[in-house]
Amino acid sequence: MALQKALVLPEAHGNFEIADVAIPKPGKGEILIHSTTLNPVDCMILKYGFTHLIKDYPAILGLDSVGVVEEAGEGVTKFQKGDKAFHEGDFNTKVGTFQQYTIVFSEFVAKIPSNLSFDQVASIPLCIMTAAVGYYLETGAGLQAPWDGGKDKYNG
Repeated sequence: MALQKALVLPEAHGNFEIADVAIPKPGKGEILIHSTTLNPVDCMILKYGFTHLIKDYPAILGLDSVGVVEEAGEGVTKFQKGDKAFHEGDFNTKVGTFQQYTIVFSEFVAKIPSNLSFDQVASIPLCIMTAAVGYYLETGAGLQAPWDGGKDKYNG
């Protein structure tokens, strides 16, 4: 079993530790990406006590990734090894990005255009999620999301 380094939170309100963990294999509809970025929410989880967002410990946190596709799982046709890609994740330890390689659900990934660098793309996942929260959550504008039947609802 191949190993990688990961930044692991062993328990709620604990301290991060560097650990060796298995490099996951992508399953159906998943891809394996090599790299990561840092989202400000990642820093706030411990600082402001947002550990209630994490369901399982030990946890590998990290929401965003920008990197290179290493392997595509069964049924993935839009991505192949070597593609540059980025995504916004969630609070699922399986897909935490504070590790050298992370699993990403292919429907939440976008290819990086060849004229953009990793550095140029690194903030895009956070910006997209910030906009979505503002538009679609009840605590924001409360609009109906396009993926929830609101695609043409607001056309003028």
